[in-house]
Amino acid sequence: DHKAMAPNEAEKKDVEMKEAEKTEEKAEAKAEEKAAPEEKAPEEVKPKAPEPPKELEEDAPAIKGAKAKDVALNFEDSTLNVMPNPSGKLLQTLSEGGMQYLLAGVRSNTGIKSGRYMFEVKIVENLTPEEKTSERTPQPRQ
Repeated sequence: DHKAMAPNEAEKKDVEMKEAEKTEEKAEAKAEEKAAPEEKAPEEVKPKAPEPPKELEEDAPAIKGAKAKDVALNFEDSTLNVMPNPSGKLLQTLSEGGMQYLLAGVRSNTGIKSGRYMFEVKIVENLTPEEKTSERTPQPRQ
């Protein structure tokens, strides 16, 4: 049932296909010409500066009630190796006789139930826990 196409019919189809390709190419060229002015326009306009990122954490609302007053360190509830200076704003730790191995801490006389609160601490001196050795170290008996 399959018959070979006549040469004239094949030539006609080739000519039709070539004409269709040419019209497609012309349409594409026109589309590119139209798109070209649109592409040039953004180049002439200065780009906008990027917007700064939005802050993820919002500030808490202002406190309406009474604020904490007379906040101080409670030395009755502190570790044994903590010593305050006379002003009460500087803490010192004992570092002799094995006390350098203990953790020193002091609690406040005011508690916080909720929210975010900050306090500032400045480390004045950093001590390393070392044993003081005498000139003559005792040797174990044999």
